[in-house]
Amino acid sequence: WLRWRRRITRAMGPHLRAAVEAWSRAGGRGPRPGIYLVTLTMPHSGDLVDDRRVMGDAWRELSKRASYGGYRHGERWYDEKWWGHHAMVYEATKGTKGDGHLHAHAAVISQWVPYKEMRAAWEQAIPGAVVVDVVSPQEQAKRATARGKKANGVGDAAFYLAKYVTKGVEPS
Repeated sequence: WLRWRRRITRAMGPHLRAAVEAWSRAGGRGPRPGIYLVTLTMPHSGDLVDDRRVMGDAWRELSKRASYGGYRHGERWYDEKWWGHHAMVYEATKGTKGDGHLHAHAAVISQWVPYKEMRAAWEQAIPGAVVVDVVSPQEQAKRATARGKKANGVGDAAFYLAKYVTKGVEPS
């Protein structure tokens, strides 16, 4: 777990620093870039291998849309991308029927993640997939404060992802 946490921290840290520096050089307009934690789910079929293929295809579609930009919010069209650098891991849980349920967990570097648009894109990629959870850097800071801790964007994201990378799965 610690080795994965260090690897994720080393990978995401420079990208977050670069995003914040670029934001500062541009005048610091809009929200400061931070790391958003995203959980994506899908209806499960009982076949984790097939679910993994379907989710992988859906993630590629969502990631393309998020990384290249172009979305509508209300009547206005935005060209900005949702996020650039990101890290994503899969998690397989027992599921309610014991037949396995797949989730994806991602940490994305962004100024803002358009929740409605992302949820719609995820549901379009996987019909019936409506559970999308996004935790903003501000919410992460609130949660850390409530636990008597100080928020650390990269460290918290690395903790979040490493937990799922090393969790393992019961094959039965």
